[in-house]
Amino acid sequence: MATYDSFPFTRILLDCGATAHMFTNKQHFSMYVNSVNEFVTMEGYNCIPVAGWGSVYFNTVLPNGCLNITLYKVLHILYLGVNLISLGVLHH
Repeated sequence: MATYDSFPFTRILLDCGATAHMFTNKQHFSMYVNSVNEFVTMEGYNCIPVAGWGSVYFNTVLPNGCLNITLYKVLHILYLGVNLISLGVLHH
């Protein structure tokens, strides 16, 4: 399983407007399913194809230590400038 530590130059942003978690690099996924004819719409763009979806595991540093995080149903979006974690999905 790839951990986020393997990809130190990739950014993750917490996005309050995103309706799904979205990661750009397939190597971040620990479980992956290819997608066919699925699209997302992002502000300022037409429909963007979803390459696949799956689970992403990474570590984050907090003031009181490290936390291992696994996100499920993460969309794999090619050519996304940064990885997005949906605040709305986290609240569900």
